[in-house]
Amino acid sequence: MHAHSWPDRAAQPGRLGTGPSASRALILGYATILAALAVPGILDFPAVFVGLLAYPAMHLLCPACRVDLSVPLSPRNWAQLLFFIQLVVMPLSMALLGPATGTLPRLPSPFAINASITLIGLSYVAFCLGYQYAATRTPPRGGRGLGQAGSDPAKMRGYVTAHLALGAVGLGCSFGGLGGLIQYYTAPAEAKFAVEELAGTLAGAAGTFLKPFFGFAFVISWCNWADRRGRSCATASKVAVTAILATLVILGYSTFNYNRGAFVAPLIALAAVYLTRVQRLPLGVLVLIAAATLTLLIAWGTYRSANASVGSDAGSLAAATDLNEQFQVYGGAPQYLGFLLEESRYAGSLSWGTTLLSSALYPLPVIGESFRPTSGVVLYNEMIYGKTGNLDQVISFQGELFLNFHVVGVIAGFVLLGLLASRLQKAFEEASTSLEAFIWMYSSVWTLFLILGSLAVVSQILIYFFWPIYLYALSKVALKFLRRPGSGRRDHA
Repeated sequence: MHAHSWPDRAAQPGRLGTGPSASRALILGYATILAALAVPGILDFPAVFVGLLAYPAMHLLCPACRVDLSVPLSPRNWAQLLFFIQLVVMPLSMALLGPATGTLPRLPSPFAINASITLIGLSYVAFCLGYQYAATRTPPRGGRGLGQAGSDPAKMRGYVTAHLALGAVGLGCSFGGLGGLIQYYTAPAEAKFAVEELAGTLAGAAGTFLKPFFGFAFVISWCNWADRRGRSCATASKVAVTAILATLVILGYSTFNYNRGAFVAPLIALAAVYLTRVQRLPLGVLVLIAAATLTLLIAWGTYRSANASVGSDAGSLAAATDLNEQFQVYGGAPQYLGFLLEESRYAGSLSWGTTLLSSALYPLPVIGESFRPTSGVVLYNEMIYGKTGNLDQVISFQGELFLNFHVVGVIAGFVLLGLLASRLQKAFEEASTSLEAFIWMYSSVWTLFLILGSLAVVSQILIYFFWPIYLYALSKVALKFLRRPGSGRRDHA
């Protein structure tokens, strides 16, 4: 039996996303197309209309893919949001405000940008077809999940404490003590040097693997509270408990070299669990929260990179922020993929999987070193900077698939991603505990980052950030084995 109560429509397998949201998507899509005709310069990029047509059209053709506002945060809705940014928001932003150069040595030709938009549109169509196919052929699991009642290690005494201890060791290895941790937050320019010195040491490696346990301990605490009292307590208590533990989660996950994604992903997963298992919030409130969060993320990004300190005023941070450039760089605007296409002569020489394998192994310590020179990460950054050693730009998954297998690779890769997204959606829906729901949503946030990001980034997250989740899964299997009849232990569940 499930430990939560979904909205009536969402609780029925096969009916998620088949309501009036499809009509709203079509109306919004075609209204956007009409509005786009008035955007100056839009005719320089006619492929913009590919996205404006494809997005609502796939909602109509693939019912299982439709956005479902009754469950605002879910793996499916997250994927649709990322594609909406790529297919609608970024092309319109580029046409209206002009393409931002970012770190590119030059802007690609309009032809390359149009080819990029078309390729992204094709990836969206492939994703939706893969999702629709899997959603109509995968039967419900009947509530069987990672954390079934009676075999959930997260409910055991000492489990959270053990995670806090492991995380504290990781923080000690990374910062050397409380003083180093305080400096990390108050003086990032100075702290970066200390972090870089530790990066290649055994202590630095231990810190990287162990720090996620600290933030995950607060995730477990909040999820256990949500299962016990989340729905029954007063609204003020819900907000207070969630705000306190969410702040601790942010602190726990924000110690990874100022990486915003490190703490944004668990926050999105927490929000998804809150909205489905604790309390639903009006869409307007969610939009305001998202806008405030985005503003803070931009400020945090400027703070970490502008030699700022804790005493820096808002004016100096704002002056150092190019909002249009940040918006297009982090949103994966089409000119960046267009540059890759043009520099590679539209994949004139295919890599046949070489860069994909190298990118997947790129983050591995020691083993990955021999693969890095042939990875998509190095290839793309050398196109931008030359052989300078700078590796700070992210090659898109669409682009890397294209370099390896051309258009066929993009189609096949995103069909598979759609199949996987459908499985993640079903697992999220059928989660038997709040922690299990968090794990599936957290996994979805990073897996579906392939829509905007790169294979190397997702691989890095799986290698370094998922150890608390791996431990949870192993603990669950071990606990189930020990409680099995004839194992030598009685089942006290």
